[in-house]
Amino acid sequence: MLQDIARRYPFLDRERKPLNLNRKQAVDQFGNRHGPDYNNLTSIVIISAERGPDTARCVEVIYANTPEPFEIIVSDAGSSKETIDTIAALETKHRNLHVIRKVRAQRARETKGPI
Repeated sequence: MLQDIARRYPFLDRERKPLNLNRKQAVDQFGNRHGPDYNNLTSIVIISAERGPDTARCVEVIYANTPEPFEIIVSDAGSSKETIDTIAALETKHRNLHVIRKVRAQRARETKGPI
């Protein structure tokens, strides 16, 4: 079931290119590479639902208080430009922060029609 998730739910990176969900390694906050065994890496998922400043504060608190190796995945479901800009700045600042942009929500927001 998870093998075809990219086909069923297309996700985009910041350049609006399809996100590669078949990654072979990940980078933690210290710049160390992990993979293909991810046992020593924690993935923290944050849902950013039109809360750019809260998301930024949450990310910075995680960086300040989490000594264990981690990566952060931010899910953006078609936020406003302000929130998108805040998330993009976090993505630029932190190399182990990844953003998943949901295409269906963005299209619905652009067309103002049903999903």
